[in-house]
Amino acid sequence: MSITINYGITGVLWIVLFVVALVLYLPHVNVAALLGASVAEIVVVAILTYPFSKTLTAAADLLVHGAHKAMSPEEAERFGLSSQDGTS
Repeated sequence: MSITINYGITGVLWIVLFVVALVLYLPHVNVAALLGASVAEIVVVAILTYPFSKTLTAAADLLVHGAHKAMSPEEAERFGLSSQDGTS
């Protein structure tokens, strides 16, 4: 799931880059510059968003699988979770 989040954010930002480049440079688009900017954007955004997407996926996984049930009632309350019935 984290790879899906990563691809989604990277893809949306690439589309923004592509549209802005086309608006600025049409009718004479420098393909080499656009290719370089695209590769740089994809690599940088994918690397920068990986920790956040992995954290979101891990948090969702822990919530779905009831990890909060193993917490003490004080810990569950601190995170806004109910340790008795699995609902917040």
